[in-house]
Amino acid sequence: MTMSVAWIREKQGANELIFASDSRLTGGGHVDCCQKVFPLPREDCGISFCGQSFLAYPFIFQLISFVSDYKKLISFVSDYKKGNDRAVDVSQMQNRISQLFNSFIDSHEDQVPESFADDLKQTQFLFGGWSWKHSRFFIYRLYFEKSDRRFHFASTGVWKRYELPRGNPLKIGFIGDYAAEFFARLDEKIKERRILYTKKFDFEPLEILTSMLDDPKFVDRNGDLRGLIGGPPQVMKIYPFMRAVNFGVYWDVNGTRKVTSRGRILGEYEVTLLPILDPKTLETTLPLAQIEN
Repeated sequence: MTMSVAWIREKQGANELIFASDSRLTGGGHVDCCQKVFPLPREDCGISFCGQSFLAYPFIFQLISFVSDYKKLISFVSDYKKGNDRAVDVSQMQNRISQLFNSFIDSHEDQVPESFADDLKQTQFLFGGWSWKHSRFFIYRLYFEKSDRRFHFASTGVWKRYELPRGNPLKIGFIGDYAAEFFARLDEKIKERRILYTKKFDFEPLEILTSMLDDPKFVDRNGDLRGLIGGPPQVMKIYPFMRAVNFGVYWDVNGTRKVTSRGRILGEYEVTLLPILDPKTLETTLPLAQIEN
């Protein structure tokens, strides 16, 4: 299973959309190095998932292909195809994405209806990006509704939880396991840092995710909570200038500090130019900054 979160971070007057997730997939054991956060070829938006990977991965790869195939077809195609470049705003992409996912569902054959519906119910997505039309970020949750056997989009946020105006700037989306524990810790951060007053998130959601991934209570597969999350956090940022950037992440692996990317430990032979984030100190290392002339 999974814990995935997306939020708008404001720092020094500038906004950025951050996706973060754990890296564990389970089934016949577990593996802690699996990508769960994906940029889309437009580079102004991204998607993450929780739930059944045999459903989520094909969904996401179909979406990536869908966007990529039409990226360069701008002036000589129909409006339908043209719309999948940046000509269609992020705030208008929900129908296209849900239609794609629902057509994928309809293509499944020989499934056990109730079991298949339960798998779909567990599988959710966070989709978000920069809107050139509204000059702000949007975050949506894509979920399956058993009553009509269709995926639907919903808005995200904490305005109800904290009795805020619906248009308030505290934007965050969450999907996955341990939601109660995550939001209990978020409540503490919000109170401690007076976030309801400042109306700004910094790295608080990542701090919480990191602390839970560093806690055996949540990652031990033999524990009472069944260890539904694990591995290093993975982090991707989307900037208002329509660029998605994957971050390397420092993580302790068997007592040794390693650099990871999208959950995977980089090999000793690999050279990376990725910015590398330490999720415990929140410091970022820029490899190119080591060059001295």
